[in-house]
Amino acid sequence: MSPRPSPAKPHISILLHSMNDGGAQKRVVSLANGFVARGHSVDLVAVDGAGEVGRLVRAEVRQLILHSAAARMTPRAIAKQSALKAYLERERPAVLIAGSNRVHVIAALACNAMADPPLLVLRAARHPLRHLLWSKPWKRLREYALRPIERWAMRRADLIIAVSQESAGAIAALVADPAKVVTIPNPTITSRFRESLAGRAEHRWFDEADAGGDRVILGVGRLSPQKDFDTLVKAVSVVNRSMPVKLILLGEGKRRNEIEELVDQLGLAERVQLMGHVEGVGGWLVRADLLVSSSLWEGSPGAIIEAFEAGTPVVATACPGGSVELLACSTGGTIVPMRDPDAMAQAIICALALPRDPAAIRALAQPYQDDGRAEQQYLAIIETVLGKKRRRSDSAAAIN
Repeated sequence: MSPRPSPAKPHISILLHSMNDGGAQKRVVSLANGFVARGHSVDLVAVDGAGEVGRLVRAEVRQLILHSAAARMTPRAIAKQSALKAYLERERPAVLIAGSNRVHVIAALACNAMADPPLLVLRAARHPLRHLLWSKPWKRLREYALRPIERWAMRRADLIIAVSQESAGAIAALVADPAKVVTIPNPTITSRFRESLAGRAEHRWFDEADAGGDRVILGVGRLSPQKDFDTLVKAVSVVNRSMPVKLILLGEGKRRNEIEELVDQLGLAERVQLMGHVEGVGGWLVRADLLVSSSLWEGSPGAIIEAFEAGTPVVATACPGGSVELLACSTGGTIVPMRDPDAMAQAIICALALPRDPAAIRALAQPYQDDGRAEQQYLAIIETVLGKKRRRSDSAAAIN
């Protein structure tokens, strides 16, 4: 039986933009579950309730969806901030953790509008800079327009927890007090994922590869501009001029039609398959010869860490985020430039020619185990900062 929340332990609220099944949501759920296991009262608050990640949440975590009576009368951002402020004033949590970059600003706005706000912790789930495609001019313009506001939110925060050292360094350069930026690895390798490693991925290409046929490459992630699977598909086209390989993409998203059109244009219909969303990718990673991450930005790329746990080598782009530090040791794989199909193709060919050392690769996933270390680190730093804030408040009250 889990311990009951102790009045001495701070009430923690964690804010998410949605309850969909994305990587940030899964990591935050792991944290929420770990906090309640240590006796904290925890609210998991979502701006948008759509999605299924709630099934992974322990019963002791209270799940809430933000609603605003003024939502139809005011712009969405104002409605979200108003609803969050009303929740915070009603429930009075000691700590508000903004669980992903998409909710940093509304969390900071809500806290800024309060006379006695909770400790504001921003979890930086990705690098503060993104390389958006020129084919998305509106998104690029919006990105530049929002950067000053996002920097204000970072400066307003009491604590910023980055999921990679590279992201932490970039954020520290944007705030007045770099000491409030810390790095805590994501608890990526969960028991659920470890169980999926034992599941056998059923696909005839794997069976053919086991019998000496074409090698199989895997790409994992949303079919979105961030993942830049176009470059990966083009690289596979280049590789096939030298050696026969096949590519399986696991994930769903708005760019499915565009990627399928590119596959057809390059004549790769018999060599590339989009499998859609797959539950439990562990079994697929185990059977694949190589994972390729073609991202344009990341935070702490879960697919790479999961590939390490599966003992599968990786080729990844040198995008802003945690990919470069994950592959700093050549044991795990190779880093290549972004948006360079030829360089990626050459790295794929070289990686497939090397002997595979699963045990050495698995060792790289050890810092990312969901074994309670991340929750302990979060709580320790939050308690420290919360204690400092309380002492400052007590001193100010004594002077007045």
